[in-house]
Amino acid sequence: MKPYPFGILAVFLATVAFALLLTARPPAGLVPAERGTAARVTATGEAVVWAPPDVAEVTFRVRGQGADVAAAESDLQVTVTRIAEELRHLVPRESVRVTGRGIRRETDVATPDGSALFVSTATLQVRLSDPDRVDAVVATVMGLGARCEYEGAVYRREGFHREERTAVERALAAARERAAMLAGVDPDRLEAMPEAEVEVTVEEGTADRVPIRARVRATFAYRP
Repeated sequence: MKPYPFGILAVFLATVAFALLLTARPPAGLVPAERGTAARVTATGEAVVWAPPDVAEVTFRVRGQGADVAAAESDLQVTVTRIAEELRHLVPRESVRVTGRGIRRETDVATPDGSALFVSTATLQVRLSDPDRVDAVVATVMGLGARCEYEGAVYRREGFHREERTAVERALAAARERAAMLAGVDPDRLEAMPEAEVEVTVEEGTADRVPIRARVRATFAYRP
């Protein structure tokens, strides 16, 4: 029989052992049980709960004009004051906010000599605690003339504690299902550990619904 070089045989056995070690490595997030302890598995779950908006913010672009800067700014203020007055039956005065003022110089093409014309602009935002009034606000402001331009409405949800709890519960259930798949056990055998990372975000939505998203990263213990 031809002798087999011992050195080559040792290298071969070491390679096989390392390959077996790699194939036996547990999935990411899975901590195997040690003697007398429970195994642990970590997984992430996400869920979305939809809720009607309870706040809306309507944005307009308003302008004033005049022969000089002071006249243009005064004209703009007249428009803003008139808007607030017209909206008094729909929203309180403090719900009307003016930001982003600007001034620019233009040429008045309506005059024979093309004299200078100053235009003052600003962003006007109307906050509504009743989103159903958005259409009425838009109609009221746009009815004041061409110096008002509607830019859009944003719908949000601020009172979301009940929906937040539901979203977190569903995200945790999704994390449990994922953990059970990683561990290869029934989800009912998993016990959630006290520590968990929870992230809840409330995004902008439509006039009908707003998304409330929950993301939970949890660790579960189980007996193999």
